[in-house]
Amino acid sequence: MSKFRFKINQQVRLLRSTEIGSIVQIYSNNRLLVMVDDVLEVELSPDEVVPVHPDEALYEQPGGAFDEKIEFSRPEGLYVALQIPEKTNVLHYHLVNHSPLTGVFFLLCREGLRWRQKLCGEFKPRQSQKLFHCAFDERHTDLYFQFLIYDPTLFRPLAPLQKNLKIKEKHLLKKTEANPYLNGAPCIFSQVVTLKDLRERADDFMPVATDNLDAGAIEMVGVDCELPEGIVDLHAEKIVDNPEKFPKHELFELQIKTFERALNQAIARNLHKISFIHGIGAGKLKNEIHRLLLSYKQQSLVKHYYLDDMAFDGRGATTVVIA
Repeated sequence: MSKFRFKINQQVRLLRSTEIGSIVQIYSNNRLLVMVDDVLEVELSPDEVVPVHPDEALYEQPGGAFDEKIEFSRPEGLYVALQIPEKTNVLHYHLVNHSPLTGVFFLLCREGLRWRQKLCGEFKPRQSQKLFHCAFDERHTDLYFQFLIYDPTLFRPLAPLQKNLKIKEKHLLKKTEANPYLNGAPCIFSQVVTLKDLRERADDFMPVATDNLDAGAIEMVGVDCELPEGIVDLHAEKIVDNPEKFPKHELFELQIKTFERALNQAIARNLHKISFIHGIGAGKLKNEIHRLLLSYKQQSLVKHYYLDDMAFDGRGATTVVIA
């Protein structure tokens, strides 16, 4: 049961996607109807949201470009910076790209015995970006990153990288450093990978000569994921055998994971669009998909999405146009 008391018009943050919405209705069973981005209504349990801190603007820093005036002696590479602003009990996670690399990332966090996708996004050369924040006593200590990386100085992609970052108690006792990507804010840095290590792996990823080859003639190897088809059917019987043997909540989680995996792969492979058949039913799966898509859209990972029932014989589908 949630430890917070909510009221109409109160601003809340969605825990799974970090968007901010406003409570428009509270039902008799205590479930909340939240309006997000002034267009999408989402029904949530009280445990799925937290009130927006009244002083949040004082410590919310989305990240930015490198400030050369601030001394920073760490080697080029990717880092996670942990920030605890003064007078708050909130821990902020930032992804710092202290290198000329560019690409996309997917982040999962361990919640109990399960891994759950937290977010995905694009990282740009010598830029920092806010990943998420949480109460200090509810911090995530186990982060799993997947990176698809391009090195513009070598004019080629680097080997896909998977990295499990464990943030232990002793890390939070380390001396803070001025973060040149956050106006010098004190942060604790955890290294993900150095640029030197990434480039040493480059030859193993593409062992073919690129001289005098057309771009279409270069075969990409080493990416351990399948290109999703343009249509993904999320009906349970299309995902698992004997779906009747699974509890409903497990089937729902499998449907969401299938959706996220297919969409992430489509984004990474730069597909123009992808359609998901979710059915019409009570609308639970469709609403959750649209809630997640809102987060993707706000991160500029997709251009827009729309109900596309007519194209699929009224079976209930959403088509996503990827930016």
